[in-house]
Amino acid sequence: MLKACLRSPRVAKVRVAPGNGGMALEAECLEVDAANPAAVLELVRRTGSTFVIVGPEVPLAAGVVDALESAGIPAYGPLAAGALLESSKAFSKDFMVRHRVPTAASATFNQLAPALAYVRAQPVPSSSRPPVWPRARASSSPPPWPRPRRRCTT
Repeated sequence: MLKACLRSPRVAKVRVAPGNGGMALEAECLEVDAANPAAVLELVRRTGSTFVIVGPEVPLAAGVVDALESAGIPAYGPLAAGALLESSKAFSKDFMVRHRVPTAASATFNQLAPALAYVRAQPVPSSSRPPVWPRARASSSPPPWPRPRRRCTT
């Protein structure tokens, strides 16, 4: 995006916030909490920026585009509600199931015990070839349930 903006004859100045070392070679990098819509809006007003490209997911989900557009500043990116598809895997799965979009089975939990019960109730993976699990390449059986449990507890 930075390179495309720099090539445009319609763009006089490009600023990135917060940016990184690579971007600093070609554009002015400014410090800001990109997930704080009020801070981004204040920075845009202070610098006199007239168009803002917002990304990645965290600033979009935080509502940066919403805040900019409410202030009359044109911005590129989805509003917070639209960013939920990318920023919330639980929302995405629910949306896909609700609209019959093919997707893998899943479940969302707020507590460990129901998550562990769900994991234990899942069928053992089957295949016409023996599975190859990390750190257990000589084994032809799936890993024991403690491994998924460790993932649920971390």
